[in-house]
Amino acid sequence: MIKIRFTFKRTEELRFLSHLDQQRLFQRALRRAQLPLAYSQGFNPHPILAFANAMSVGMTSDCEYADIGLELPVEQADEAFAEEMRSRLDSAMPDGIVITAAEILPQGAKSLTRMVTAADYEIYCPDLNRPDFNEFLAEIDYFNQKKEVLVEKRNKRGKMVERNIRPSFTNLTAVNEDNGTAFDFTVNAVESSLIRPEVIITAFLDSIGYYKTGFEMIVHRKRLCLENEPDSAEGTS
Repeated sequence: MIKIRFTFKRTEELRFLSHLDQQRLFQRALRRAQLPLAYSQGFNPHPILAFANAMSVGMTSDCEYADIGLELPVEQADEAFAEEMRSRLDSAMPDGIVITAAEILPQGAKSLTRMVTAADYEIYCPDLNRPDFNEFLAEIDYFNQKKEVLVEKRNKRGKMVERNIRPSFTNLTAVNEDNGTAFDFTVNAVESSLIRPEVIITAFLDSIGYYKTGFEMIVHRKRLCLENEPDSAEGTS
């Protein structure tokens, strides 16, 4: 068996796809493309397919990863074969998923979910239009300098506990855009997981007394960073 790492985009047409529906979509496309899928062992075999990080409903992305197992001898795997698989899978996808790249993974490659180190996001808030934008930027700068940002989260026992999310983000910035506000920042993986980016924006708006229930946030993931890649986030500002 070989594994191929596919890079893909999810665009506006499929932004409301759930993670489970995305898995099913990939499985159907893989069958249509007639790729020689490898299956897990055991009582209920399923295609060997793993995503780097689950995408939230409503999110679009420029850079996602999926590792897919194919039942082929290692000696058949080369760059030309990977490109053929990319082209066949891309042709089988509906509008909203674009397969942009493919690479053969070395035997024993690390699990994709354990390789995620960070993600770059843009969140657009169409209802957030501050006329005093310079003051707003000063509030963001103050938020960036905090050593602790506490939010409440329900633990596994169902009890609400406080959690410091400050290690989870860097480089929060914002610009006026189309009568709304676009936030740009990096989410850092903490204990091998990424916090939902909306939590960070909600915490900031709460800190300045500006958050309200039902506040619309349009989330776009610009980049998913893996181990051994140059990280876009430097420092903790």
